Amino acid sequence: MKVNLKIPIFMLALLVSMGTLGFHIIEGETILKSLYWTVVTITTVGYGDVTPNTELGRVFAMALMVTGIGVIFYILTGVGKNIIEGRIWEIFTMSEKEKEIKNVKDHLIICGYEDIGATITEELLLGNESVVIIDQDGKLLREKASGLPYVVGDPTKEEDLEKAKIDKAKGLFATL
Repeated sequence: MKVNLKIPIFMLALLVSMGTLGFHIIEGETILKSLYWTVVTITTVGYGDVTPNTELGRVFAMALMVTGIGVIFYILTGVGKNIIEGRIWEIFTMSEKEKEIKNVKDHLIICGYEDIGATITEELLLGNESVVIIDQDGKLLREKASGLPYVVGDPTKEEDLEKAKIDKAKGLFATL
């Protein structure tokens, strides 16, 4: 199961923004100093130079500490899971592949890239056809189809067919 890191990274950015704004409003500090306080608080570094001046500021800092640690552990867990499953490369290249597929239309979807799927793809490309490949084997796609638009996923699942823009495709080859 691929862990989506977009949500926790968004949560962290939101937390930093809210923390910065909160310290700015509650403690009356500059944006830069409020950002510094937020980062020091979330990371629990605590250099000793960060001390909210008001009771409300201290309560806010405590809430920020607890929430920040939770978000950071959530992100680290997701990254660790993806490293263990060998999916880090997919995460960094997926947005590039998604951009390739985003505007594709009148293309042919190849479901399964081993042997027959690769041969069909080659023939279609020789005929100047546009293709999008769906296969569960991300390693195979990275090694053999890296220059082509592809979706790492299960071609029997509607969500993966939607990622390949089936609604704009003119045909599909099932080579599973």
